[in-house]
Amino acid sequence: MIKTSVILSDTLLPGTPTSLGESALLAARAIDSYGLDSKQIFLDEGIELKDISKPYSRIPISIMARVWQQTIKLSNDPYIALRVARFFNPTTFSALGIALIASQNIYDALQRATRYSQLICDGYTTSLNENFGEVTFSVTPSADLDSQNYCTGVEVTFCSLFNILRTVAGDSFKAKTVYFIHSFKGSKKPFEDFFNCPVYFSCQYNKLVFDKQSVFENQ
Repeated sequence: MIKTSVILSDTLLPGTPTSLGESALLAARAIDSYGLDSKQIFLDEGIELKDISKPYSRIPISIMARVWQQTIKLSNDPYIALRVARFFNPTTFSALGIALIASQNIYDALQRATRYSQLICDGYTTSLNENFGEVTFSVTPSADLDSQNYCTGVEVTFCSLFNILRTVAGDSFKAKTVYFIHSFKGSKKPFEDFFNCPVYFSCQYNKLVFDKQSVFENQ
C-alpha cells in the first residue's frame, strides 16, 4: 500500500518544509505537456494527485525536488522552469496570487510576496531590500537544505513571480539582473530571454534585482 506524503492542513508544520499543493498541480500540467505521466511520477513518490486538489493541502518540498529531478531526467529538458511558466496562473499562489496582481505597482507586489512567502513555501525565507537605485527580492533556503537539490523549485518560484509582475506592469517589464545560488551547465540564454536581463548562476544568493524607479511606477 502506497503511503501518501500530502499534508492536509491549514497550518505550517515544524520540521517539514512544505509548499502549496497547487504548485504540485501546476507541475503536473507541465509534466503532462512532455507526454509524460504525471500521475505515475507523483505516485512513485507516494503522492496521489487527487489528494492535492483538496483544500489546504501542502506537499513536502523534498518530494517536489525528486519529482522535478525525475521529470528533467525523463524529458531531457533542464529548462523545465520556463515550461512551467507557460502554465502558471496567479491562482497557483492561492489568494495571495490574486492579491499580487491587484497591486498598484511592482514594489507593492514584491512587499506582499515577501510578507506572505511562507504560505507559498516555508522552506525558504524572503527579503526585500533597497539600495543604490535598485530593489532586490531575495530567497534564502533554510540552513538544512542543499540548494543544488532544490534548484528547480527556486527557478520555478522566480519564473512564476516574474509572470505575476508582468501582469501588474505589462509585458515590457524586465528585471535588471537575476542571480541563482545553484550551478547550471547549459546555456543561460533561455533564462535571459525570459527575464530580459543578465542571469548568473553559482552565486552567493538567489536574487531578483530591479531598477528602483521602475518598481514604484503606478500601473
